[in-house]
Amino acid sequence: MLKELNLISKVLTITADNATNMESLVKVLNATLRTTYRQNLPVFEGEDGYIRCLAHIINLISKDLMQALKAGAKEDSYEILDKMDAKQNIASLSSIMKVRTVVLHIKDSPQRRERWLGLCNNDQQKQFIDYDIHTRWNSTYLIIDSALRFSRELVQYTQSEELDDLTINQGDWMQLEQVRNVLKKLDQMTKFLSSSSPQIANSLAIYYQLSDLLDDISQRKKKYKNVPIPLAEAVKASIEKYQKYYSLMDRSLFYYIAATLDPRSRAIWIENYKQKSILDFIVKQIIEKLKVDNDVQNEEENIPTPPSSDFSVNAMMLQSNKANRVLLSDVDRYYNSGVVSGDPNGGFKWVLSWWKDNAAVMPVMSKVARRYLAIPAASVSAERMFNAGRDIMDIRRQLMCATTFCWLMLFQDHYKHKN
Repeated sequence: MLKELNLISKVLTITADNATNMESLVKVLNATLRTTYRQNLPVFEGEDGYIRCLAHIINLISKDLMQALKAGAKEDSYEILDKMDAKQNIASLSSIMKVRTVVLHIKDSPQRRERWLGLCNNDQQKQFIDYDIHTRWNSTYLIIDSALRFSRELVQYTQSEELDDLTINQGDWMQLEQVRNVLKKLDQMTKFLSSSSPQIANSLAIYYQLSDLLDDISQRKKKYKNVPIPLAEAVKASIEKYQKYYSLMDRSLFYYIAATLDPRSRAIWIENYKQKSILDFIVKQIIEKLKVDNDVQNEEENIPTPPSSDFSVNAMMLQSNKANRVLLSDVDRYYNSGVVSGDPNGGFKWVLSWWKDNAAVMPVMSKVARRYLAIPAASVSAERMFNAGRDIMDIRRQLMCATTFCWLMLFQDHYKHKN
């Protein structure tokens, strides 16, 4: 596919989920590209170019949090209902587990669904609480949010059905509200990463926001000082997952290069999270990396020079200037200059527009911006495209060959983005 689309020499990074087989893919792909295409070496750097999907990382952190809170799964809810039918004793359940089991109890019978709708007096609220799906992101947040909106009806239902083991008391409702507040933040981050095509220029900020959130909750600080101790302990258990992926991100310069390409800040805000000496070291590494980059060198070489026959003082000065180009590179000028004023609400489009307007002044850095600002922070858009494949390969197209199917998917995705 890379060869057909003429992308072999253009692959800089691969953004994918955190499955173990993706690490193997990256290693094999890097070795294959460098063995097969020695004449025109790709810019892909193997494991350093593996960008882990940030939306997937947030989902993994949420799963660890739910596991620590003993939220259970659908199979556990069915087991509890079976024990209740058999009049067996039920162990103490978490508040989330109670909600899950009650919702499953409602949806498991047409008669119960009718009785539930009868409890919803307002016609606009005659709806069911969607049971959360293990593989669907944010679904646990949605079921808790819905349960809190239908708290009165849920209490009435458990009383009318004599579900004493599933009674949701006042303490449960308080804990559910606190859990919802935590999951709401993770839901907002996931939606931001899923709504469009977020770039890794924003990844550092999200990682740091996530760090602040988890730290405040686990230490019960600031507006989370009243969270229940079990919730704070559960968040502590999920911090280990965060630290694992943060350390992988922190080893890659791609994130820091992209973050410094916003001329309004040049990632000076990173000083709030790292010592200035460490930030200066990172910027120094970035400059060195960009200077030895093959594409950067090619960009320097493409700057026009006067013809050799033009024997003049001006020509000699220009030739001398080219000889010292490394010292006078716009890479140095960009990172050693101050921030520029710009629309603080301009967002990512403003950054792209600024680099387009300054391409003639900073030809090297503008090329760097085109490459690094295009790196996606999440693989959501690609997964969404593959999920739409079932609309192409329907029951009447099962004999379609793989090549045709692949091109149709690419054309369909391109058409949607174009329109």
